[in-house]
Amino acid sequence: MSGAALTLAAVAALIVDPACGGVRVDTAEGAALRDRLLAKFRQESGLRGTDLVHPYTIRDETEGRGVSPVPRFHAGAVAEANRRLALGHVLGLGLGQITWADNLKRDFRVATVAEAVPLAFVPCHAVAATVRHYSADISHVLRVMDCASVGYNAGRARIPALGCDTRYVRAVRALQAAIPADMRDAAGRAARTSDAPLDRAGMRSVPRPVASADGGAFVPSGGAFVPSGGAFVRPLRGVVLESRPAQETAP
Repeated sequence: MSGAALTLAAVAALIVDPACGGVRVDTAEGAALRDRLLAKFRQESGLRGTDLVHPYTIRDETEGRGVSPVPRFHAGAVAEANRRLALGHVLGLGLGQITWADNLKRDFRVATVAEAVPLAFVPCHAVAATVRHYSADISHVLRVMDCASVGYNAGRARIPALGCDTRYVRAVRALQAAIPADMRDAAGRAARTSDAPLDRAGMRSVPRPVASADGGAFVPSGGAFVPSGGAFVRPLRGVVLESRPAQETAP
């Protein structure tokens, strides 16, 4: 079991949730930003051969590969990230694969990398940080989004040299075009409800997994039980968590 993977619908709800991403989708520009962010999350932390993303994804940029298997629990992801950081490695962390010390501190709004690492593996915090990182200094024009994607992936200083039509950008555009319409509509309806779109206490705070008799665990602290058999469960309204065999994240 690789822990709790998230569906794109669950991530879409986090993007529009005012407590997380806060992206308004009542305009065409906002909807386009949501779709581009969804595609980026799938590119950054998607599990190969699935439509799922994994909040405990770690890519070791020093080694040039993703950490495999994906850590099973939040504590394991934090420990593995800290171990590699102590060796001086450069890492991409969590759903949005935020990289570099300055970005981690700025995007998670903390003073130290040590404070940012646990937050990077909490879906709500990871989505919020990615929205801050990506939406800074851009307008919601597709061409500008492409340039911003290059900056997100390779660093803003490299945009003039690389241009705005890189392989990474083309992959993100393709994933954005493939987002199912029904999933977009569901996220839009959730954003327009009078109450909170989802009860995601466990996606907003550091999880505290509790081992169970059959080897499953309560993930995250909101009370989601993920059985070792890998079945779908709906512990939180509107969110599907799934346990899957460990898989390497897509490059």
